[in-house]
This record gives sequence, C-alpha cells and structure tokens, in this order.
Amino acid sequence: MTQYIFDTNYYRNKYHELSNINDFDKQIIIEKEKGIRVLFPTIVGLELLNHFQDPDAVSGICYDSLKILMKHAYNNDGYAIVPTIYPLMCMDLYKKRSSLEDLNMNVFNLSAQVTQNSLQEFNKKFQTYLSDVQKYIVTEKKIIIDNIQEKYIKEFSPDSSNPDWEIFKNDAKLNSEFRTFIRNKDMHKIIGLSFIKMAAEQTQSDQLPFDKQYFENIFINDYKVSIDFFIEKILKKLVDLPELENFYNPASDKKKRWNSFYDMQLILATEFENKCNRKTVYVTSEAKIIKSFKDNGKENLVIHSNDYDAFLRS
Repeated sequence: MTQYIFDTNYYRNKYHELSNINDFDKQIIIEKEKGIRVLFPTIVGLELLNHFQDPDAVSGICYDSLKILMKHAYNNDGYAIVPTIYPLMCMDLYKKRSSLEDLNMNVFNLSAQVTQNSLQEFNKKFQTYLSDVQKYIVTEKKIIIDNIQEKYIKEFSPDSSNPDWEIFKNDAKLNSEFRTFIRNKDMHKIIGLSFIKMAAEQTQSDQLPFDKQYFENIFINDYKVSIDFFIEKILKKLVDLPELENFYNPASDKKKRWNSFYDMQLILATEFENKCNRKTVYVTSEAKIIKSFKDNGKENLVIHSNDYDAFLRS
C-alpha cells in the first residue's frame, strides 16, 4: 500500500471541479481499489481553518475543501494524522512530545466538526478554537524568525541589541559568504542542525540524538529536500527580498511568501514517512516543489496532481 499526502490547493481545486462534494466518493472508491491510503496533514487543516472567518467567498471554499479532506483521509481504521514540524521532529529525534502537540490534535478534532456543522454554526461554536489556530500559525513562523534573528542576525550585527536585518543584503562580503555557504551545501548542515536544536529545546533535551557521522551521512539525506527547500524558498530571502520587513514581519507581505513554510512542512512529512519505511508520495501542482524533489534525487516521492488524476483514470 502506498500513502499519499495532498497539498491544500489540491482540495481547493477539487472544490471547484466537483458539482457536489459527494461526487468525490467516486475517486475514493478507485483509490481503495488501487491500494492507496490518504493521510491527514495537520498543516493543510490549519491552512483551511485559518480562512473560515474571512469576510468573503474564501471562507466557504475552505470550509467545503476541508470537508473533502476529511472524506478523503478517512480509512477503515480511522485517520492517519501527520503532525506539523515541531511535534514531528520531537517525535523523530527524541521520542518525546512537543509542547505544541496538543494543538495539533485540536486541529484534527476541529476539522472533524465540519461534517456536523454548517460554516455559520462552526464559526459561532468554535470561535475561541479558531483564534487559537490563528495564533498557532503566527507562533510557528515566530519560532523560526526568532531563531534566525538569534543565530544569524544578532551574531553578525554590529550592535546585537539592535539586530540589523539588512546586514546580509547590504554587506558585500557577508552577502558573498552567505551565498557561498548555500552553494557548497554548508548551509544545509547548519539548517539541519538548527532543526535538531529546535527539537531539543521543545523537549528540554540537553544532548544531540546522534553523532556527527550519522548527522552528515543519514539525517541530512533523510531530510535533504525539506532542508534544501527551506534554504532556497525561505532563508535565501534574507539576501533576495527587496523589503526585508516582509521576512521578519510576515503579516506585512501581501504576496504571502511565508506560505513556503507550509509547503516545506508537507515535504518534511513526506520524507519522514519514507524514512519510517512507509512509502509515501506528495501530490502537488507546485512546480517549485516538484523541482526541489527532482534536484535532490527524490523525484519518486512526488507527483503532479494532474498526473495523479490521470493515474486514477488508467
């Protein structure tokens, strides 16, 4: 049996394609015949729930899209839930719970309520929980941004009490060194280590979970697409973005470039499941994601959504 993780846009697009949500049952029947198991990615649930109170048609689209996800991910033995980055890394590296794990379960429990409530009833009953979801999304980004500020920006700023977010962009020498670190893959080791340190902090662990050889030869390879995508689509913005406020203050960015952080988490989940010997494929129409898998020699772990739909028809 092969597992599949679908991105948020897959469910939004299905909403527009279907004349009725129940029409999706036909696809589910075919998938079961082909031995396909669909996972419930918490990050997709978060993204959709985050728009339930939008004052436009987006709220209704996301509500019905989440209904499709809940229908899609149901198996005879219930749901297989894929956590967000923090619980996932804590579980993988230290076999301990993250402080954010309970909120992950709350996201699933909230998502399950869409089958029993209209959008209006849902927003009225679960307003407090939806506020928690919105805070969690902000918190996830803040943890990463604060970490970058502490480990990179402050360290290189002339005055550590006044972090200069423009330092890597404006200092020619640092800019060149930063890009060289990315090009020769030294940055990949640094980011891999930062993932581990983040899990250590979350679990209050004071030791690394493995030695240098394992880290460089196994861990980096297990998560090389996630790490590479994070560097290319998030960290590299420190030298590429015209307005760096859009980096350290995501709410200011009208182009919502921090959405790549959600994409990275789905890539991470895909790599984690395969690391655990559970064959898992990521379904997306995002060219940048597909390219990242191919560039890192893991093209067998991703499929374009159009090719997936064609596979179901074959």
